[in-house]
Amino acid sequence: MWFDEEYKYGIATKNIPLSPFERKEIEGILNEQGIGFFCLEERGIMNSVFTSIPIYLNPEIISLIINGLMMPAFYDVLKHAIHIMASKISMRVHKNDPSESGAALKFKIGEADIHAEIPSNLNNEQFSSYMDMIANTVSILSKSDENIKKNRQQLFLMYNYDKEIVEIKSIQEYADIQKNRKKL
Repeated sequence: MWFDEEYKYGIATKNIPLSPFERKEIEGILNEQGIGFFCLEERGIMNSVFTSIPIYLNPEIISLIINGLMMPAFYDVLKHAIHIMASKISMRVHKNDPSESGAALKFKIGEADIHAEIPSNLNNEQFSSYMDMIANTVSILSKSDENIKKNRQQLFLMYNYDKEIVEIKSIQEYADIQKNRKKL
């Protein structure tokens, strides 16, 4: 597993701009609920359509979300910790567009890689609502299409501000959106 073997559930991230105190705070919040937290530091040139720092959720957490087995307190702690990380990333990462947070959730459903950008400047209530939309979309994805579980593909969950929903995009649609953003 990619996190400490002592925890069944885990969150990992790389290149997250947190101070040692902030890392300990997030680690403490998560460890109280039996969730491991692991930070990777990766140096080198990154060349991809991804403009955000990923927060990886392990398959066990995704399974709990999909099956609706997460206790409300456990789920609230998870949302709170992810909100802290996303806020810190948003404050410290150089972004061309101020509406971008610079943070994203990254996880797998079966063989499909899922990337969900986190919108910036969300208060606690908005962030909680956004995470609930992500959880509902993930649940629908996992139940509706066996093709997603069997074929290796990349899907992107993006918040549509006009419709106030989370939409599922293919890698080509996501690349086109990123290309159009850079033109503006």
